Amino acid sequence: MRTAIATLLAACLLISLAVPVMAQSEEEMVAQFLKKAQKNQSRKMGFVVFNGMYGRLRTGSEYNLFTSHVNPLLSTAAGAPARIDGIYRSKEFYAGFGMMTTSRSSITIGATYWLNMGTTKTGDYDMTQLNLADTGPRYDYELKSTVRVFGVLANFDYYLLNPPDRQGVSKRLAVRIGTGGGLYFAKWQLWNGYTGYNLFTAAPETIDGNLSGVAPGFTATLAVEYPIPLGGFVVETAAQYLYLNFNRMKWYNADNEESVAVYTDDFDRVNLDLSGPRARFGLKRYFNW
Repeated sequence: MRTAIATLLAACLLISLAVPVMAQSEEEMVAQFLKKAQKNQSRKMGFVVFNGMYGRLRTGSEYNLFTSHVNPLLSTAAGAPARIDGIYRSKEFYAGFGMMTTSRSSITIGATYWLNMGTTKTGDYDMTQLNLADTGPRYDYELKSTVRVFGVLANFDYYLLNPPDRQGVSKRLAVRIGTGGGLYFAKWQLWNGYTGYNLFTAAPETIDGNLSGVAPGFTATLAVEYPIPLGGFVVETAAQYLYLNFNRMKWYNADNEESVAVYTDDFDRVNLDLSGPRARFGLKRYFNW
């Protein structure tokens, strides 16, 4: 009898000790599960994007007025008409990195590089009406007027339809709108001997080297994304409008005096207004961590 009672008491003691241990283990398991679930829910989602862009520029821009002013004064060494071309289209490449800030919105930081725009020709030209120092034709001469642009940009986008899921997967057609801004830099290289206008002396001056300018730019975008069976990428197409006007293109001489390019005999300064609508096409890939 005593043996049975002792065995019963020992069993009760073991049960009383095991229950808290089991309960504690269960609580720990639940806590670990909740912690893991919370971690999965709080994972950040980002993306990379690569685009090509094609833009239409204003026919009546001041750069095109500049070419219209120059061409009647330009000829070959043999006396035939010659010309430099206007700028009516832009082509550029863009690469960016972004992050989803909410389930429907994102921010992107990127950089853009525009292909050279303008004219580069080599030949025999009579520049006496355009170059202050010329007294006769120039042979094997590079007639050049080219513009290069690059910029650093930031954008905010909002998904109107079908944003990517929490795992960074886009499963159907997505539509988003966005706005952005950035800082753009321009280099304008003119032919050797070009006569511009010195703002300090208020007189014509030969410009040797690049004119440069810095300007803010602003964009409005409507974009569509569609997933493709290629490494998790989506195809991205967009219609965009860019406002970008370099109204301070300038060059400095050895005395630190500012000179500018002009497009009339009254020495009106040339602004590089590159604003206009653009089309964009490229690839995008979401990921999370």
